[in-house]
Amino acid sequence: TINNADGFLRRTSFADRIMSKSLNLKIKTYEKTQGICIICRKMIEKQPAHWSLEHFLPRAVYKWLPVPELEARLESLVNLFVVHKHCNLAKDSHLPNVTQIRRLPVPAHIKDELEALYWWTKPYFAQYTAIKQSTWDRQNRQCAFCSRNITLARATLRRRDNQFARSRDNAMCLCLPCSVRAHHACTRTNAHPIPDRRRQSTRCGESQG
Repeated sequence: TINNADGFLRRTSFADRIMSKSLNLKIKTYEKTQGICIICRKMIEKQPAHWSLEHFLPRAVYKWLPVPELEARLESLVNLFVVHKHCNLAKDSHLPNVTQIRRLPVPAHIKDELEALYWWTKPYFAQYTAIKQSTWDRQNRQCAFCSRNITLARATLRRRDNQFARSRDNAMCLCLPCSVRAHHACTRTNAHPIPDRRRQSTRCGESQG
């Protein structure tokens, strides 16, 4: 490990050189806000391994609406921010608005660029929200796995079966703990497990005996 002149800790292994493009993007993102986490407004330590890359306008939108230009814009530096990992995990999935953009602890020109991106993306937000809303209503506003009531802002939109494309018919809303569980499950299998209603949870992520 070496401490470069810019203060960032970098390893010099071959794997790190392969990932240099990703690391450089993270460093540019960190420097953009001078190391301030936009969620808790506190400084983030200069160790990329501890960072989380946040898409302020969520990339879930382009995953459900596969438009190449939409993906390119939401993956651009304008929309990326480095935040604490624990802050990123704690936030909900509510779509941001202009008021939130204007309250960000960042320079005015960054807010202007992000607001311009927001207005360009807004029609796609409406389409994404319609898919999420109809799925949430179809599930009686409950998590598809644990059956606990969830708000629309706290619901995460996921595929019921990863073997098929994202669509209204293949969509489900999960609470955050169940969404994390589903994510880990789909790294081991090609499809999310269908929940056993005899073992429904009384609390999110906690199964009955």
